Order: sequence, then C-alpha cells, then structure tokens
Amino acid sequence: MKHRGRHRRRRQGRALRAALAGTALALTAAATMISASQATDADDPGALKPLTASAETAPLRLTEHHVPREALD
Repeated sequence: MKHRGRHRRRRQGRALRAALAGTALALTAAATMISASQATDADDPGALKPLTASAETAPLRLTEHHVPREALD
C-alpha cells in the first residue's frame, strides 16, 4: 500500500511541474508578443512580417562605435 501512495504522489508532482512549465511558456510567449508590439514608434504598426532573407536582418545587426574614455565619465 505504501508503494501505491508514493507512486500517486510522484505522478501528481509531474503533473504540477508540467502545468507550471506550460504556464511559464505561455507567459513568456505573451511577454514576447507585448514587447514586439511596443517596440515600434507608430500608433498602428500592423502585423509582424517574417524575415525570409539574411539581407533583411542587416539593419538589425548591432554595431560597435568607439568613443573616447573621457566621454564615458
């Protein structure tokens, strides 16, 4: 009898972990969508468009600009 009780509790723990993982994934997806929608200056940015070529990502690349150290202080 003890073995059955432990096994049942273990199953409930797995179900809880799965539910929490699903909730975390849903919240992450929602936060990503909200961030993407707020990243534009326009009032109505429209739908997101998929990037199909690597040339389309060129404007999104980070570039490094060197400045004198005194300008940072």
